[in-house]
Amino acid sequence: MKETLNWKKLIKVPKKLFSGLLAASMAFTCVVDQNFTTVHAAKKDPIREEKRNPEINPEFTIQHYLNFEAVSMGLKHGSNRITYPLRDIPDWESNPWDPAKLQPGTEGTETITGTILDVINVESRGQIPVNGTNTAPLYGVAINSDGSLRTHKTKKVLFEDEKVEYFNKPNMKYMNRLYNEVSEGSYNENYTLAQVWIAYNLKNSRSVDEKDFHVVDVPKKVINNETRHDPSRIIFTNNPEYKDKETNQGLEKSGDDYLPTKFGTGNKEHVVIYVKEGMTIRFLFDPTSSDYVKENVNFFDYDISNGVIYASEADAKAGTNSLPTSEQEKSLKNKKRFSQTGKQGINHPDNYPKNAQGAHFAFGNVNTGSGWGSQLWYKDTLSNKINGYNSRNNKGTTFGLVKGLDTENGTLI
Repeated sequence: MKETLNWKKLIKVPKKLFSGLLAASMAFTCVVDQNFTTVHAAKKDPIREEKRNPEINPEFTIQHYLNFEAVSMGLKHGSNRITYPLRDIPDWESNPWDPAKLQPGTEGTETITGTILDVINVESRGQIPVNGTNTAPLYGVAINSDGSLRTHKTKKVLFEDEKVEYFNKPNMKYMNRLYNEVSEGSYNENYTLAQVWIAYNLKNSRSVDEKDFHVVDVPKKVINNETRHDPSRIIFTNNPEYKDKETNQGLEKSGDDYLPTKFGTGNKEHVVIYVKEGMTIRFLFDPTSSDYVKENVNFFDYDISNGVIYASEADAKAGTNSLPTSEQEKSLKNKKRFSQTGKQGINHPDNYPKNAQGAHFAFGNVNTGSGWGSQLWYKDTLSNKINGYNSRNNKGTTFGLVKGLDTENGTLI
């Protein structure tokens, strides 16, 4: 994100004079009106001091989290039970698929019983299964009663944590990586900042327990008849003696903590947060949703027939009295019609390389009469069916058909 600072242009100002002016300007409390941010300066020039003053220029941690609907996939315990990770901790910090961490009752997991769709989780195995050896699915996804995949709410880390100094990032515009000053009201179209979580002494940096934080709901505004959060109304200050301009009221306290304090009402409502050395500021986003309508969309699928239809099975087998497919909605409407699918369409021999060695990979189920159902592919010292149920493996699967994708020409390797 490109940041700009609007400085007045100084022409031919001597360096010594500029340094003196800067030191003088830092000798008193300076109020920056943009985003209501208050900068509390030291009596001495902190820029010219070798050691950072933590009271004036505190160092703190910024986190970005997303309220996320994660698919409930986990380790199988029998045929109808799984334990899945909540995914609150980033995958790069803790392998969520470690079987030792997915036992019933383990912290950070949930266990459910119901309809389970088996999953071959290559990420957890570390490699593609070897044909004929331990090919049973170890993981599964929970299925809802309507057939949809079960999901669970989690808080997903969007970016790595960032430790910064207040002088470098004094307000929302600089702290929030998803802040979009181009859009009206300064919001990101795909994410909306719903809450800001504040902790002055966070023991577990990955805690998602609201009890460990002061939670601030971001004020809202209406834009184009749509209610959105307005991050510009969250204000940060390094001044514990902050006074609101309108009410002349200071920040609320609880013990030694300065609480996020709300000032104003309606369109003037804003929340002021005191920035302190070692604190954590967590931005919690909600994903946005919208409708997109596209008319006249064409869908394509592989054609495994010879491109025509027939009124009888005998004609289809003999290839006689063919009719164009348009007749499905004309003379053959509400009647049975037949296709010839034996090595036709994409499965036609002419579509394979001439003099090709090895098995021919086909499209369509064997019961469509593709003509290639008996093809055998030799892999892992075994002959494996690739166009039908492979009895060598659990669930009839076949592994190792491709190594990857050739990104230059879009073909499988």
